[in-house]
Amino acid sequence: MLIHDILSTPVSIVSTFHPTKSELHQVNKVPEVTPCIQEISHEQGFVPDTILGPTAIDPDEIVCYGAVTSITGREWSEINEVYLQDPTNPGLRDANYVNAVSEVVEQKPPHQLRGGIIADPVGLGKTLAMIALAATDLSNRPLAGHTSGASDLEEPDEQNHSVSSTLIIVPPPLLATWENQVAEHTYPGDSDLDSVDIVFTTYHTVSAEWNKANPSASLLFSVKWKRVVLDEAHMIRNENSRMAKSICGLKAACRWAVTATPIQNHLNDLASLLKFIRAYPYHTRANFERDISDYWKEGQDKEAANRLQRLSSCLLLRRPKTTVQLPPKHDIECPIEFKSEERRAYDKLRVDAKEAVDKALNQGQSPGPSKAYVHILQLIESMRLFCVLGEHYHSRYRRASLASGTTASWATIAQQTFRTHLDMGSVVCSQCEAIAHLDHGFLNGSVSSTSQFSRCGRFACAECSVKLTRQKLTLECGHKPACPTAPVSTSVESLDGGTHDVEPEFFSGSSSEMPSKIKALINDILSQPSDVKSVVFSTWRFTLNVAEAGLTQAGIRCLRFDGKVPPKDRPGVLKAFKTDPSKRVLLLTLSCGAVGLTLTEATRAYLMEPHWNPTVEEQALGRIYRLGQTKEVKMTHFFIKDSFEERVIEMQQTKKDLAKVLLSPHTSGNAETSVERLRNLRALL
Repeated sequence: MLIHDILSTPVSIVSTFHPTKSELHQVNKVPEVTPCIQEISHEQGFVPDTILGPTAIDPDEIVCYGAVTSITGREWSEINEVYLQDPTNPGLRDANYVNAVSEVVEQKPPHQLRGGIIADPVGLGKTLAMIALAATDLSNRPLAGHTSGASDLEEPDEQNHSVSSTLIIVPPPLLATWENQVAEHTYPGDSDLDSVDIVFTTYHTVSAEWNKANPSASLLFSVKWKRVVLDEAHMIRNENSRMAKSICGLKAACRWAVTATPIQNHLNDLASLLKFIRAYPYHTRANFERDISDYWKEGQDKEAANRLQRLSSCLLLRRPKTTVQLPPKHDIECPIEFKSEERRAYDKLRVDAKEAVDKALNQGQSPGPSKAYVHILQLIESMRLFCVLGEHYHSRYRRASLASGTTASWATIAQQTFRTHLDMGSVVCSQCEAIAHLDHGFLNGSVSSTSQFSRCGRFACAECSVKLTRQKLTLECGHKPACPTAPVSTSVESLDGGTHDVEPEFFSGSSSEMPSKIKALINDILSQPSDVKSVVFSTWRFTLNVAEAGLTQAGIRCLRFDGKVPPKDRPGVLKAFKTDPSKRVLLLTLSCGAVGLTLTEATRAYLMEPHWNPTVEEQALGRIYRLGQTKEVKMTHFFIKDSFEERVIEMQQTKKDLAKVLLSPHTSGNAETSVERLRNLRALL
């Protein structure tokens, strides 16, 4: 029996979670649980074919069953997976317990752990697995151990009413995805909170509802949930942010962090997830750093890696994508040669960048290198844009970029520079050490908060910026005189545009006028059958503007999905791409397309430039090659030969830490560090 057969029929969904009970975004009680779910929910580990019997079963459904049984096994277990019982005293109550990571022996039984990290690759059915997990609650099997079924790290909850509901927290853009999945795989039921199986809300709603002084003021924090699930859990990697603190403040019996990328830029990204799932003893940052992070800092890389691997094997469930029987996928590296006039212009940009670095380095230990660093980043951004746009990147944009580091007002270029920093690695708040991350809040109507960014690279997050303003203080960098600061935004709308986001001119009809990459893109799409659908990804809206102009001129109809497309129009764009045969191409910015979308109608993907962060590329391309894809897929990665883009690819392939090599956000005001950063950048030119 397929999982679709078990749970399929439409469901009534009200709205997103708001403070009043009547506005819950809910999935109601399934009236009955099937024998198949009951049988599987009592198994441990992954489900072999023999458990399901000889009936015809889609291999993808077996994958989902395997995930659910592994997860439920963790919830019912009476042990902490991080600890092993001393084999010399098996089965004895007073037996010693050995920490599998540090090998430290403890005499008392460790705190129980009910949950973990689901880190399946993009497209392996994590959403469906979470829905099926909620359905297994209908077997009414009690959790082992404490009657509450909670980790005993949970604080006493006499004031919290326990409910049997699963709270699922998602980024705003993913609510529609969950709605579609739930409508396909669940039954309707009543609307009383005590009878509701699943409640949806967003990260921003939880953050807004959180009140440290009076947690019970919000319905979210006044109950103890059966289970809390974080979709795209890496959103709380900023341990010191209000969002992370509010999420960790929720009461729950079981906790699951779902993310394909638990570590994006820094090892400490994982520490925040461990805190959320109450992974004793690594729910505290100090223990995590003592047993793992500090070994890297001390140069003991092998021991640190071994410890991290042992910890991951205890807490992290990650099945290889080969577990799902997907059709073949071909990744095509497509080097592009500049035209002769493009090469001359690009080489001039590269020479200018090297000369700027050399000039800054000659200033020695003065504050100059920090200020010059902004200028270098502008030049590098110009080189990257030129690789995509060629001569279409007009001389006036080049002049603006060259001037920005020395004469232009910092307020006019701060947003673009901040965006470049984010692309290259993490930006850390100098006040609270929270890591800046992409904010999807505007997608559901909220206004993105404003942070502060100085010319020398100092950053203050939105929360700290508010505190500084209230205290009538400014963001200090340590330079004399102080470097100028300007407000910046972390919203998708701000970050996928920039100063280069202008409308392109149409080409006069000659393909020789097109940028080399755009010409290669159009030629490849034209070579495909008319029923083949393609998705084109780029970091910048400006690139997509130029691509759209060229494709339209070639008679290819396109759709756009980026930060400027209003939220109310986005479902219509996706529906048109899925159902309208004449709409062959979807143009998508990486900041919008890297999370939450399912685009299995497409069988061709084009990445217009390599991204600093390879996990962003993986997330974006996973929109197409995922559960539900039935056709062969080709993914084309464009890059310009003998250019800065090749250096970015090399760094990806050698798995270097981009943030460590290129940025030092914790000490961005330090002149010595700035000089080292410049040397690292020059090596890439």
